Amino acid sequence: VAEKKVIVNERFFDQPPGTDASDTKGQYFAGIPKQLAIGLNESTQILGGYQTLPAGDSDFRYNFGFVETTGSSARIRVTVLDALGGELGSREYTISAYSQLQYAFRDHFPDLDCENARLRAEVISGSGRVIAYGTGIANGSQDPTTFEMAMTLPSTASRRRWRAPGSPRRGW
Repeated sequence: VAEKKVIVNERFFDQPPGTDASDTKGQYFAGIPKQLAIGLNESTQILGGYQTLPAGDSDFRYNFGFVETTGSSARIRVTVLDALGGELGSREYTISAYSQLQYAFRDHFPDLDCENARLRAEVISGSGRVIAYGTGIANGSQDPTTFEMAMTLPSTASRRRWRAPGSPRRGW
C-alpha cells in the first residue's frame, strides 16, 4: 500500500533455470487503487469462471483471489453464478491483514461444470477491505488472462485527472 500516488502494474512469470527472459510466459495485473476495494456489506463480481468436467480434461483452468488493503482482516463469501445469475455454489474465506490469497477453482468447486460463470465476492464480516480478481489459463498453451473485479468509480465531481509532472495540459 503506497502513501503517495503511484502507477503500478505487475507481471509474474515462469523462468526455468538456464532459460532466457524471452522464453517466459507471464500474466499481467494492473494496480487497483485501494479506495476501490470492497468492505463490509459490499460485493463485486468477477468474470471468467470456467471448468468443464472432468476438470483434468478442461480446456481452461480458473483461479480466484483476494488482496486485503487496510491492515484488518475480513471474511469473504464467494458465490458462483451461472450465465443467468443462478447460484451454483458458495464458500467462505478469511483473509488476514495486508495478505493475499489465491485459490484454484477446481479445488473449491470440484463438482461444478460451467463455461461462463461469474463469481460474486462479498465481505460478510470484519473491517478489512478487499480487491478480488480471477485468472483463466489455457491448459494447452498456458496463455493466461486476468479478470479484474467490477468496480464502482467515484462520481465525476470527485474525480481528479492525473497528469505526469511536466506534461502539457492540452487535451483536458
